[in-house]
Amino acid sequence: MNEIRYCVLIRRRPAAGWPVDKATGMPQMWDEFTPSELCAVLAESRNAAAGMPGLAHDLEVKLPGTKAAFLDGIVSEEKSVIIARATAVLNADEARAAETLVLDRAGRLTPGGLRAAIARAVMEVAPDKARKRREQAARDARVERWAEDSGNAALMGRELPPDEVLAADQRISWWARELKQAGLEGGVDELRARAYLDLLLRIPGDGPDLRVTLDLIATDPCDHRYQARGHDPGVKLRHLSQVRYATCTGIACRRPSAQADFEHNTPYEAGGRSCLCNGGPKCRSDHRLKQHPRWRVDQLPDGTFLWTTPSGRTRTTEPARYPI
Repeated sequence: MNEIRYCVLIRRRPAAGWPVDKATGMPQMWDEFTPSELCAVLAESRNAAAGMPGLAHDLEVKLPGTKAAFLDGIVSEEKSVIIARATAVLNADEARAAETLVLDRAGRLTPGGLRAAIARAVMEVAPDKARKRREQAARDARVERWAEDSGNAALMGRELPPDEVLAADQRISWWARELKQAGLEGGVDELRARAYLDLLLRIPGDGPDLRVTLDLIATDPCDHRYQARGHDPGVKLRHLSQVRYATCTGIACRRPSAQADFEHNTPYEAGGRSCLCNGGPKCRSDHRLKQHPRWRVDQLPDGTFLWTTPSGRTRTTEPARYPI
């Protein structure tokens, strides 16, 4: 089972200064870049890789009942994740009390039903912690976008106030009905999607026309046309870097480059240029990861980044590809 392998990995990557559970031999915390190593090995996203050792740890230390049900095939890995995430704010005793309230029916509940049941169990066991988690999560409110497999795109709000989400959903349905009455063709979902975009894109007045200028970027060798004079890349170089790399250049990281640092592959203080041939966007986590002595990152002439993990495995990240 993969969870057993992750337990072995956690034991091999303990974080310095954290205690070890005497009963299981599991460290309470593992090296912060362990998920990045999993990204490189499994080609998974950072969010997915970050959850793997956490799930293995919780099943081993906090949720023995869920682990047993998982190994016996009573609950799926998806349901194990649901229970582990819901009980993440609880200590071991509280987590076991919460899982006891749902395990007798977890196997026959749908994932949605189990999610609701374990949420109620957590509120029953530790209401103050449940309320605090919701308040803290609200500070992580955000809008996410990603590409669909079909070639279309998706846009979603996360950790929003429930009452405002309900009101927004009702407004979308109302506008979809208006579009239907106006003669727009399509099913309910299609009209709601159209209404959603209409409401978001409606801006009073007409704005100026958008003008786009395409600049060539020389590679292999770089002509250093857009090199900045100092450490700061400046507006032009930073913008071109963000166009060249739509996301962070870390392994499996999908954070938009506009939200990342411009990172010099060879440090500026060590003679590295502030140029497209010696830099690219890295989120703060991958920026720190690249500086870790057990990791190595090389930037190749074509803009590809070659990452070498502590175990010697290599993975590459490439510039964005545009349909032009």
